[in-house]
Amino acid sequence: MEDKSLSTTQKIMTAVIAAAVFVLPFVLKGASAEAVIDGVFLAVLAIQAAIDAATMTVYRGLNWLLLGAAVLSAMLIPGLHLTDRLIGAVIVALPMLALALRFGAFGMGDVKLCALIGFFLGWPKTLVAFFFAVMAAGMAAVMMRLLGKASERMAFVPYLAFGTVAAYVFGGFLTQAYSVLLFG
Repeated sequence: MEDKSLSTTQKIMTAVIAAAVFVLPFVLKGASAEAVIDGVFLAVLAIQAAIDAATMTVYRGLNWLLLGAAVLSAMLIPGLHLTDRLIGAVIVALPMLALALRFGAFGMGDVKLCALIGFFLGWPKTLVAFFFAVMAAGMAAVMMRLLGKASERMAFVPYLAFGTVAAYVFGGFLTQAYSVLLFG
């Protein structure tokens, strides 16, 4: 039976990446309660991504931590309305659920995690996050296919995590720029 745990090197790299994304909100927003909550969310998401990459498993306990950080964010951080968060929770997760049930395209852990990310980011940034995630996963799948290392299944959480961090950093700018292009 194949060992499905993180190696020591993977654990160290995961800790370094989690620490880096924990610090990111402090760099962008300064020291604040919002930065702490956002940092916790992003760091736990990075850990979830590393575990999924190694084991193809999304841990429920880590999702509870993500939910706690997202709820704290909704309660304590002004600026993102609850409606935007609730729409964010379903705007991508529901289509993912349909694809998971109909075609097995995603695991249920991916769907639940996407709903948590949507609640944390709100709907505009969730769309940006999913766009980045799908583009990165698609490029990785093509590269694996070209290198002859393609398999039927691949972990999607690492790409969701990448997309979430990209949306966290650039999502506001990108959604504003897109609105200007559409509506002038």
